[in-house]
Formats: sequence, C-alpha cells, structure tokens
Amino acid sequence: MGNPRNKEIRHYILIALEHSYPYGASERLIRLTLDGLSLNVSPGELQAYLTYLKQKGYLTKEKVEDEVTKISRNIVKLTAKGKDLREGNIPKDPGIGLNQE
Repeated sequence: MGNPRNKEIRHYILIALEHSYPYGASERLIRLTLDGLSLNVSPGELQAYLTYLKQKGYLTKEKVEDEVTKISRNIVKLTAKGKDLREGNIPKDPGIGLNQE
C-alpha cells in the first residue's frame, strides 16, 4: 500500500486545480494551499507530485510569461481526465487518497 501522505497531497492538488478549472493555478498557489492544510512540501517535493499527476494524465504544466513585465510562472491545469476523476466519471485511482471526495 502506498504512502497515505503522498495520496493525500495528490488529492488536495487535484482539488485546488478543480477550483481553478479551466484556467489553472501557479505552482506557488498550490504550495500555499498545501501549506494552509499543514501539508508543507518543498519545491522539489511539489515537482515530484506534479510530475506523477502529469504522467497519469490528470494535469498539464506550462510556463507563461507576461509580455510587458517579462515575469514568468509555471501554470498547472487540470485536464479533462483529471476533472473526470474528481467527478467520479472514471474509476478511482489508488494513487490518489481520501476516497477522492
């Protein structure tokens, strides 16, 4: 059986992205959301969670740059498959915790 904490963190990442669907959220906002839930993760840990969820097809990542300020950030978006998982339209994923509620 997998690590319950990892499953919980993946679960909350998907919830955060569902709330911002279809626009996505910055990696910083995702980290702040997890911090607010006392699920503190390092930047490297967050990348590992995002990579896992991306490989599963639940999210996409893209670098977005403001043309005027030249400030860039990574935006993470829930995919249609990720939305289906959250809504229970596809089978539950054993790598995502909390019964995917």
